[in-house]
Amino acid sequence: MTETTIKAKPEYSLAEKAAVYRRRFRRAIDQVFIDEKDQEVNLNEAVSSLLSPDNSRYKRTVAALRLISQFAPQVAMKKLRERYAYKQDFMPFNPKDYTLKEKIGFGGMNDVFLLQGSGGENPSYVLKINLGERGEGLEKLLSMAKEQKEEYERISARYEDVQGLIPDEYYLIMHGPSGDQPVAATIQPFVGENLRDIFVNFEKDELQNLIQRNKPLREQLTGFIEATLSDSHLIENELDLLGRNNLAIAGAEGEERLLMLDPHFRSSRERNPYARKQIEERIRYLEELTNASS
Repeated sequence: MTETTIKAKPEYSLAEKAAVYRRRFRRAIDQVFIDEKDQEVNLNEAVSSLLSPDNSRYKRTVAALRLISQFAPQVAMKKLRERYAYKQDFMPFNPKDYTLKEKIGFGGMNDVFLLQGSGGENPSYVLKINLGERGEGLEKLLSMAKEQKEEYERISARYEDVQGLIPDEYYLIMHGPSGDQPVAATIQPFVGENLRDIFVNFEKDELQNLIQRNKPLREQLTGFIEATLSDSHLIENELDLLGRNNLAIAGAEGEERLLMLDPHFRSSRERNPYARKQIEERIRYLEELTNASS
């Protein structure tokens, strides 16, 4: 069992706090003006969210921007959307071969896009844009990419005996889809539309039945659980099993397989005993179902 020292949760400096707030505000702008541009806004809900003291600053910001989007002149809104729209112009992908499609997800540190291969010859990819050091200089971006690569290699090595669990990842520094600032990015093969979060999209009985009738999936789960519980480093450093679709089941009926789509640890700034407890409870839940299905 690997020993590890858990780092104390670091404090934000004033400069770091300002950078975090900038990133969150930019993400709120993207969410409201770009991702939700064709969605109808519930004004009562937006006002309630804005005034609720229990909501986070981010949620109140989103609510305020939703109200602005409804009452601002359409000419101004059009200019805002044009300014903040996702663009492929500065990205290092030939538009004849690959097309940047819609945002298909986001987490605490990443925006996730579909990079669609064209002509039936090029495979599609998932493009993850890390927001942690956007525009902070090449040295920081390289450091972040190196850290992500080392995490991936560390986790992949632990699960190397679980066939097909972890997809390939590729790392690069590039201009992102939001503006022309350089970002750290990760590319993964796109696994398709039929993807379900193992903890969210299955009732307990449904998942247990699936495990019982699908031997390869059961073997994957058994290997995943054994590898995770044999290395305390994984849970202590919060292997990210909390994000949406980070541990998922993909494939058509009868061909389901287990995938870990974000083989990384949670950000050190977000780590806490409650999250570790949640992660361990999820592992024990899968262990219970797998043992009952053997």
